[in-house]
Amino acid sequence: MIRHSFHRLLPAHHARRSAFTLVELLVVIAIVVVLGSLTLVGLAGILADAKAARTRSQIARIDSLLMTKWERYRSRPIPVPINIALVASSGDAATDRQNAKGLAAKAHATRLAAMRLLQRFEFPDRISDVNVSIIGAPAMLSAYQRRVNNVAIATGKTWTPQHQGAECLYMILAEMNEGGKSALEFFKETEIGDVDNDGMNEILDGWGNPIEFIRWAPGVSSQPGPDLTWGTSDDFPGSNLSDIQFGSPVDSPDGRAGAPDPFDPFLVDSNGTTGLFENFALYPFIYSAGNDKQYGIVSDYDTANNLTLSANSNAAPTARFNFGDSSVNNDPYYRVPTVQQLGGIGPEPGFEDTIHNHQLAP
Repeated sequence: MIRHSFHRLLPAHHARRSAFTLVELLVVIAIVVVLGSLTLVGLAGILADAKAARTRSQIARIDSLLMTKWERYRSRPIPVPINIALVASSGDAATDRQNAKGLAAKAHATRLAAMRLLQRFEFPDRISDVNVSIIGAPAMLSAYQRRVNNVAIATGKTWTPQHQGAECLYMILAEMNEGGKSALEFFKETEIGDVDNDGMNEILDGWGNPIEFIRWAPGVSSQPGPDLTWGTSDDFPGSNLSDIQFGSPVDSPDGRAGAPDPFDPFLVDSNGTTGLFENFALYPFIYSAGNDKQYGIVSDYDTANNLTLSANSNAAPTARFNFGDSSVNNDPYYRVPTVQQLGGIGPEPGFEDTIHNHQLAP
């Protein structure tokens, strides 16, 4: 009799797998890599946004400090020397009235020239604004010169033009007091550095790059184009140009623009009263390169691309003003179409993500 074991009659059971196959492992790895990449991209975006927000806060802080002082120029007393001989009566009333009008115009022109020079010395944005010898120099200019000399003595280094605007901005803040303390106390130690290693410090943005500064930057202004009319095909508003400076004092797109130069209410600057290059309100320009670390701005350091660009139309004088002297305009504007204006869009990319004070919400 043949005996059959019961368990032998049952179908054989397959052994359980103890690991993933190679294909399954590759799929899992691919999924993990994709999720990790998405996470990194998201974190990078969050980090960039945080740096941009920090930079906007820095620029808003600087703008508030500078504009408080800038606005004081409107009412700041600036002595204008008067030649008594020019005031003497001619004996004819009509002639005296005409002479008085001419005298008043000369007085306003002299005050404007003196104020522009004072702005240049108290709000320098390049080495040549500080490295000047003038009789009766303003106290602030003397303070800047002492600071530069002290740095040179202490470090043995020479001030270079690479980030001169940012370094001038640092000097302005260093000599400024707000609420009984230095304006530099509003910034952390990590926000101050010397990127170009020339001994002169800069305020650093969220990406560690110098926050740059241009005192007069007509080039960043929105422009109505050659026809001087907004809403036509030749307009050049750009996507990141100034919200507070407009190149036309007449046909600006909103009520805030259309403002003439507030420092020349009597239009005594004959260079800027007609044509495409009429004078308009200018404000200090404070800007960061942004996330791409490219400024894309025409500045005094872009000599390779702006061979005809000059700092001002006239060099700084070495003596006090004479009444009615028109040789010391320190003209903030450029009226030759072939010359690029400071603050304009440069030939290099990078302007679109530039963060600046002219775009900050009021």
